[in-house]
Amino acid sequence: MRNQRQLSRAAAPMRRERGSSSLHGRMSILIGAILAVCAVTVATSGGTFALWNSQAAVSPATISAGSLSLSISNQNLGGLSTKLLPGTSVLGSYEVGYTGGSSADLVATVAVNTSTPAGMASAVTLTITPSAATCTAGMTGGVSGKLNAFGPTAPVVLPVAATEAKTRYCMELKLDSTAGNELQNATTTFTVTYTATQRTS
Repeated sequence: MRNQRQLSRAAAPMRRERGSSSLHGRMSILIGAILAVCAVTVATSGGTFALWNSQAAVSPATISAGSLSLSISNQNLGGLSTKLLPGTSVLGSYEVGYTGGSSADLVATVAVNTSTPAGMASAVTLTITPSAATCTAGMTGGVSGKLNAFGPTAPVVLPVAATEAKTRYCMELKLDSTAGNELQNATTTFTVTYTATQRTS
């Protein structure tokens, strides 16, 4: 009997150890299950969802740039071929046409191409006068200057013109009355250039 009690006392701790181990195992399983549920919940809540949307486009549009255009027409320069004497003039005329979607500043410049001798270009005065009347020597209201020092002229304002608007100009070239003998049979060639520049105001 004594041996059986001793044996029972010795066996009791072993049963407690098994019970403790079993409880510990169940707790581990429970904690693991909770963590798994949490992980699944986090993974589910962190997913992506479709967001509805709608689009509408403006109809295609076209933009276009405007333009400025100058033309020289109705040139009557035959009279310039007449040989000059000191104090005399030769005359010519032409028209400047403008078309543009903007007002513009019109400026004239002169370039001497050749002058033989060189003094010829400085002995001739050029006068350009806007006029619808017959061109005559000594007209006023124009712009004058020596061929080798002419322009650029003060800007002339050209208004907007959907269709070509033309202005007629008279050209007078006069040899100085004091021109010396060295200019006999002298020649000079020149070019008058008009430039229209869009106005900014």
